Amino acid sequence: SLVDAGTGPSARSSPACVLLPDTESFAVFGGRLDVSFESDLWVYTRGSGWTEVMGSGPSSRKGSGIAVGTHDGHEVLVVAGGQKSSSAGAVGTSDVWVRPLDTMSDSSGWVQLPELPVTLLFTPLVGLDGTVIVWAMEELDSFTAITASGARQYPLGHYAFVFDIATQEWSPQPQLGPSRQLAVGVRVPVGFPMFTDLWSLGGQGDDGLRTTVMGATYMLKPVCAAGTSFDGQTCASCPAGTYSHEKSEGPCLKCGAGQYTDEEGQASCKLCDG
Repeated sequence: SLVDAGTGPSARSSPACVLLPDTESFAVFGGRLDVSFESDLWVYTRGSGWTEVMGSGPSSRKGSGIAVGTHDGHEVLVVAGGQKSSSAGAVGTSDVWVRPLDTMSDSSGWVQLPELPVTLLFTPLVGLDGTVIVWAMEELDSFTAITASGARQYPLGHYAFVFDIATQEWSPQPQLGPSRQLAVGVRVPVGFPMFTDLWSLGGQGDDGLRTTVMGATYMLKPVCAAGTSFDGQTCASCPAGTYSHEKSEGPCLKCGAGQYTDEEGQASCKLCDG
């Protein structure tokens, strides 16, 4: 049934919205009001109506990525990217903000993380599971990421950015390409190359494949050595009768007709005699 939301945020387009953990409330941030952009944060609670959350935080914008989850041991609201107004029209942003949920009734609480090494024009997917992960929903031009260990150039492509709490730096993770980037909301079976059984968006780092579950759970799936495959927890030896190539990303493969393996952990099959 329809409910009277009462006095709350003004009519607008492209706000960022997220359901809060109690499932009785949701938060709304920013959006576009006619020709201006907004920066207000509101919470609607069933039975109570709207409450404006005070405090200086992200600048006025529309189309931000938003999520709720755990960051550095605290349950937080995260706002990342979005479009802001400029003399040249709408432009992307590179800032990321977090706000502990236990500060929602305070007059302050927003904390800005170090800026991303890129600006994001389209709404990014944001995930949290101990730290913040931001997936760019667009192909990014080449960029340079500067860290304590030096500057590194990244080529044009699709990227996710993982925040390292210890170093306070963003780690760019090359995506598997546009088709993998758009895998959000697609359930893939166990053993499918490069993914586990997840609602997933893929990305690959130097030491393995990274996935997200609907922008909420972050995990590492290793790239296994020849003769092994990922069993859901670790790289395990392929059983007799099967094999796997070097740097396997999927299940062990059955030997073809006229071929066999009589030992575990084989990288190739032998030809049958005769």
